[in-house]
Amino acid sequence: MLGWLLREDTHGALLVLGLSLLASACQAGMILLLAAAVAELGAGNLPAPGAGLGFLGLWLAYAPLKQQALVRGVALSETLAGKLGLALAERLRGCGLDTLERLGEVRLHGLVSRDLRQLGSIGMVAIHALQSALLLLFCWLALLWQATTVALLAVEIAALGRLALWQIDRRLRQAGEHGRALEQHLSRLLGELLGGIKELRLHRGRRQALVEEHLAAAREMARDARLDLAGQQVLRMTVFNWLFFPGLILVTLVLPGFGSSGLALAAVVLVCLWLPMLDVLGAYPHLLAARQGLARLRQLEAEMDAPHAIPHPGFQEPPVRWREIAWQGVVFSYRDPAGEALFTLGPLDLVLARGETVFITGANGSGKTTFLKLLCGLYRPGAGTIRVDGRAIGADDYRGLFAAVFGDFHLFRRLYGLEGVDDSLTARWLARLELTGHTAVVDGAFASTRLSTGQRKRLALMVACLEDRPVLVFDEWSAEQDPAHRRWFYEDLLPELRRQGKTVVCATHDRDYLHHADRVLALDAG
Repeated sequence: MLGWLLREDTHGALLVLGLSLLASACQAGMILLLAAAVAELGAGNLPAPGAGLGFLGLWLAYAPLKQQALVRGVALSETLAGKLGLALAERLRGCGLDTLERLGEVRLHGLVSRDLRQLGSIGMVAIHALQSALLLLFCWLALLWQATTVALLAVEIAALGRLALWQIDRRLRQAGEHGRALEQHLSRLLGELLGGIKELRLHRGRRQALVEEHLAAAREMARDARLDLAGQQVLRMTVFNWLFFPGLILVTLVLPGFGSSGLALAAVVLVCLWLPMLDVLGAYPHLLAARQGLARLRQLEAEMDAPHAIPHPGFQEPPVRWREIAWQGVVFSYRDPAGEALFTLGPLDLVLARGETVFITGANGSGKTTFLKLLCGLYRPGAGTIRVDGRAIGADDYRGLFAAVFGDFHLFRRLYGLEGVDDSLTARWLARLELTGHTAVVDGAFASTRLSTGQRKRLALMVACLEDRPVLVFDEWSAEQDPAHRRWFYEDLLPELRRQGKTVVCATHDRDYLHHADRVLALDAG
């Protein structure tokens, strides 16, 4: 974790490290002065005259130094986690839709909500553990000078402890990863419970199978994984206590018989270091979890596409008055984790002229939605080229030509990016869609979206038209509409869009309205 902090913000990390060094040095100085005073009193002597003043000075310096190190360390980790989150969001915004679908919502949500939060909150634990580790180092150096035998014995005990903890730490890492996988599985099942609540209420057997069998089993396994993880942590503490207290007894009762020097000072130092040792041991699981989270975030970065151009770098801005979008040998494939193609669309050659209306037909599973996502630039072609007036343009600029309503559309509550739209225009649209009284646009947001699927899809169409893009894409928009609104869509809206010079590409099963298209393209198994 310290390496991550140093790479991301060298100046800030070095400042925190410097403050931690000073705070730990002050704490070590107080412990050593206290140990020396106890040793002097045990020998029947008074402590050195300046020991009290030295202790007071170190005490006054210690608290603000430790506070500043912790505050700055927490701020540093939160800031860097925030920057990492923004960078990931930018990468996610730029990568292909097929990549997002492959990564999965549950995994992405877990990485963002859990791993980033863990990285942001690790600052307090990490800096506290760092200061305790530095304190142990300073006190060990003092023991090496004053009680060499005890210092060397401490190294031997630490090496024995490291050997004993190696297997435990390996199981701890495995338990953490296993628990994480089970938590993701539990999240998927909870998503199915919430997403399929209507179907579950209608089918007792399905509800019992999901809730009482799969969900209960997943919850039980997740709980067992957490208990296993806690058990490994407790075992680490137990091993430490098994080694620490016999070592303390050895220093206080056995070594004096061999005439070793500095044992009284060493005993006091060891007693004072018991809690810092526990701090370091207790921080390890949290640091391990944060490191694993950072590794998962880095793995996510490696799996995401770099922002891409269509079809290659050296692109230009889209022309204001473009004439045609041309496909040449375009191919796209859905692939399994091994890279084998599950479904392939293409190769396709197509020229889409500005201002024309094109219908896409075909059976379910023929590739109509995939075609539309590829057309909009949401999917990246595996082969072939997509050009506008013979030129390649940037992916984001290319997508800016399109407004779309897909079958699995998302209706935003607020009209993001359309803040300047006049309220009278939205009111006219709501009247045309027969939604006046059902909802309204207030301060740039819908007053309500608790509507039927068909009504919500009409709102999505309104938003797409308000975006005023040159190309409008509709994925079976009329599927959830009643006959009157289906007829309005084909006989009123599409001719109006044609008069405005808009290009419309519409996937449809409505064979009775195919004559409203300039062209009809049929897809059959890609």
